[in-house]
Amino acid sequence: MAEDYLNILDPIIDDNSIESLQYSEYTPQSQSNLDNPGGTIQIDINASDDYLIPAKSFIHIKGQLVRSDNNNPFADNQDISLVNNAMMYLFENISYQIGSTVVETITSPGQITSMLGYLSHPDDYNTCAGLMSCWCKDTTNNAISRKYIGSVAVPAAGIAAGHLTPQENPEYNQGFATRKALLMSADPRGMFSFLIPFDHIFGFGSYNKVIYNSKHSLKFTRKSSDNQAIHRANGVPDGKIRLTSMAWRVPQVRLELTKLMELRGIIESKEIIPVGFQARTTDSTVVTETRAFSWRTNVLSGVEKPRWIIVGFQTNKSENQEQNPAVFDNLNLSKAYAKLNSVIILLKILLLIFRQMIMPYCMKCSIILKKNTMDSIRL
Repeated sequence: MAEDYLNILDPIIDDNSIESLQYSEYTPQSQSNLDNPGGTIQIDINASDDYLIPAKSFIHIKGQLVRSDNNNPFADNQDISLVNNAMMYLFENISYQIGSTVVETITSPGQITSMLGYLSHPDDYNTCAGLMSCWCKDTTNNAISRKYIGSVAVPAAGIAAGHLTPQENPEYNQGFATRKALLMSADPRGMFSFLIPFDHIFGFGSYNKVIYNSKHSLKFTRKSSDNQAIHRANGVPDGKIRLTSMAWRVPQVRLELTKLMELRGIIESKEIIPVGFQARTTDSTVVTETRAFSWRTNVLSGVEKPRWIIVGFQTNKSENQEQNPAVFDNLNLSKAYAKLNSVIILLKILLLIFRQMIMPYCMKCSIILKKNTMDSIRL
């Protein structure tokens, strides 16, 4: 409003209701079973007299990419690295629980968080905060870090003008090269330390309020192999990931006395506290070789209605480490629709926009999606 620019006598508001905000670290009972295939890693925060903000928390994962045959680091000239968003591809499912209530369970967290991230993260996220969580998008589907290709050898007398100009490699994958450089520059090679934001995984990350005197639990179920988290070139030995540490870092708020008494009054009076967030539900199916198929899926109870439906397709992306499960396929769909109860939502316009790469509209949809995924919605 114009009046906001003209009210030059508005008082300065000095809000000291929060005296401090510090991160506390919580770990599994044991760090020795992090690599058990199919095993469960559980991190608990017991109920206490603390005010926590899970939405602003993150998971700290440390480990190393090594050869699966001898546990040694890879040579820096071998084309192997972690896939984009690799930490999520280590797990079959991840769940968050408050008390005895399971708030959210995300199956196939690698694909799910990748699809949402591709739609909501800006391109420069690759080069700033994204790399701290192993996020740097692929530019091709190849495990190739060499940007330029050599010129064909010719006699000195036959060198033509421009012959020695470096030629860019069309199979070069900038995202792969960046992630590889990060690993190979570590000492020892292959070591990594990534921070995964809580809201990268769970829709409950949109509920940015303090939670008091409740038990919180995170459960991670490891996959039977690390194939989906690793991308290598043909001829390079298989790798594996050794996790050395996992921790959940959660902000703990220390309140000013007046605000503390106010919140305690609300708690002691047992007022009903509205907790609204965008829950994420996941599902997957196998599509046979056909030109048309239908997929029936149900919305979980407690969710009013879907705000977004995101569908991704993949073929031959998870059988071995030469494949890249962080890349999705364009099937050139000609027609698609979603049916909610008896209401049909046509997707023909969006399919046309995707094929013709009408970027302004695509960016507009991305901005709307990002705003909706970040805003809290009361359900």
